[in-house]
Amino acid sequence: MTVSTNRKTTNARQTVLTRILVALLVLCLVAVAYLYQRYRTLQTDPEIRAKNETTKIIKSLARLMIIPDETGVVVATVSDREKLNGQDFFRSAQNGDKVIVFPQAHLAVLYRPAVDKIVTTAPLAQVQAEAENKTEQVEQHAP
Repeated sequence: MTVSTNRKTTNARQTVLTRILVALLVLCLVAVAYLYQRYRTLQTDPEIRAKNETTKIIKSLARLMIIPDETGVVVATVSDREKLNGQDFFRSAQNGDKVIVFPQAHLAVLYRPAVDKIVTTAPLAQVQAEAENKTEQVEQHAP
C-alpha cells in the first residue's frame, strides 16, 4: 500500500508541476505578445516617434551644454540647406542638422547629430529677424 501511495503522490506532484509550468509558459507568451504589440505601436505612431526623437535630441544636447529647463521645446530638421542661404544662423548648416528652439529662454541651437556637436547658438530674436529679412528679400524679388 505504501508503494501505491508514493506513486500517486509522485504523479500528483508531477501533474501539479506540469500545470504550473504550462501556466507560466502561457503567461510568458501573453506578456511577449503584449510587449511586441506595444513596440509596434511605438514604431508606427508618428506622434510618439516624434516625441521620442525630441527627447533623444534634448538628452544628446544636454550632454554638450546646459540647456534651459522648459516645456514647449521645438525641434526641427534642416531638410534643404539651399533654402536657408543668407541667414547667418544657418551658414554652417547641413541637411540633417537639428534646430532646437527654447522659446522661453529665447535661444536657438543648431545641433549636428551625425557628429554629436553643437554647430552654433543664437538668441531667438536674431534667428527670427534673419528669417523675416530673408522672407522680405524673397518677396521683393518675386515677379
